[in-house]
Amino acid sequence: ATRTFAFSGVQGANSGSGNSSRDAITYDKATINTGEVLNLETGVFTASQRGIYALSISFFPRKQVSNPYFHGFIYKNGASVYHLLDRNSDGNGHNFAYFWMESLEA
Repeated sequence: ATRTFAFSGVQGANSGSGNSSRDAITYDKATINTGEVLNLETGVFTASQRGIYALSISFFPRKQVSNPYFHGFIYKNGASVYHLLDRNSDGNGHNFAYFWMESLEA
């Protein structure tokens, strides 16, 4: 049987997560979290069923004086699979969004 999973994590504007190049993005709350597949404290999504998943991330990067652009990574089973780079995140109103599809096992 096919099941639908949905999750949406929200991080407050003043949250401290994601301030350094080694921080994982964590979430303050989930507006939806079918089957509790998103761990808010770690930011980790765990597939509970084998399938092809459509995933996305979007955010507004904060301006950083020492590093005027955003770069981050998406990990799958502990290994980096995507490098995200935005050279326009200089605090001028640019949003960042990325969409991908991924084959996942339970």
